[in-house]
Amino acid sequence: MGNKDKARERREKRRQEISLVRTIPYSDRQRWWTSNTIAVVTGANRGIGYEISHQLATHGLTVIFTSRDTSAGEEVAKALQERGLNVVYHQLDIMDPSSIEAFSTWIEGVYGGIDILVEWPLPYTFAGKFVLGSNKIHSFSNASYSDCIFPETGKMI
Repeated sequence: MGNKDKARERREKRRQEISLVRTIPYSDRQRWWTSNTIAVVTGANRGIGYEISHQLATHGLTVIFTSRDTSAGEEVAKALQERGLNVVYHQLDIMDPSSIEAFSTWIEGVYGGIDILVEWPLPYTFAGKFVLGSNKIHSFSNASYSDCIFPETGKMI
């Protein structure tokens, strides 16, 4: 067996292990989230952003699904909703301050805040952004974006 075959075999074994882990349900004491946990995923209409949204919704979170392209975002969100997942679409262009402001106002008015922010894709000028829990903000570098989503008071809007 050559090196390529061994590598292929290892990858396939790892895929099977991951598939098995995904089928094991979380116990109630392992779950820190509920259906009231609000996750915002930017760039969620395809690729990694889509998969992150899908996985979060599969685990029972409410996912706010965003993208720049409204028609593509609504189409993908509708497909996920038809599977019974709790996904809501809203247009957001993270490079446009007026879009950020409109989104921030909407999210505060409708949900009162967010619990998780996954920003994808990461523009090359931004550092990674990921938020867990009510006030645990990790590595934000774009002041205008994070100020709209997370004001200086620490309250998430």
